[in-house]
Amino acid sequence: MLAAAIAAAASVPAWATESFDLSVFQGIEGITAEQQSVKVDDTMVSGAIVWPTSYLQTANDEQPVGTVRVYPMVESLQDGDYMAFIFCCYPEEGTSPLFYEAELDIAGVTHTLETAPSMMDLALSEGARSSVTSPLTRDSLTMLQSLAEHRDEEIHGRLRGMPDIRQMYTTGSKEDVVMEFVLTQEDKDTLIDFYNRFGMAGGLREDNLRAIFGEE
Repeated sequence: MLAAAIAAAASVPAWATESFDLSVFQGIEGITAEQQSVKVDDTMVSGAIVWPTSYLQTANDEQPVGTVRVYPMVESLQDGDYMAFIFCCYPEEGTSPLFYEAELDIAGVTHTLETAPSMMDLALSEGARSSVTSPLTRDSLTMLQSLAEHRDEEIHGRLRGMPDIRQMYTTGSKEDVVMEFVLTQEDKDTLIDFYNRFGMAGGLREDNLRAIFGEE
């Protein structure tokens, strides 16, 4: 698997924007890079997608009920270079909450991230009964910086969402579902590593941030 990842990464720079150096993700054990095509304004464009190799391995395995794993993902497309967070969740059997928000408590501050389902995530993580994505924002940039400063501390988090239709029909409850979790050290280290590499590659340049945040 590693050899395949390195081989794929070797040609990655040709897929990326000119200002983004994807070679910083190249040849690194535990990182997978692939070419992808996505639809942007009714046009198919090619780009690169990078994620932790453990994402597919873990997400496609059955995990204990209550498990939440958090993975970073990087995309370099023609219109910008993006980073996002993928929450793979394993709620109670037979339930599939519609999570719309994630919270991480770091050094006494609660950071709130909006989440939404992603067809790509759902396809990649078939083992997870719920999988949602949160794009990088100004607020989550602050969260990552704080996480890097407190990486050795216990980080608590929670996902909030609506019960799915089956749950509402069965229980009659429309109250939010909350899944509590603690970030694993592996997830903390991976999030920080991708954040650092995203910056080294040029993703944190101000013109790119303004573009992906819709500020221009």
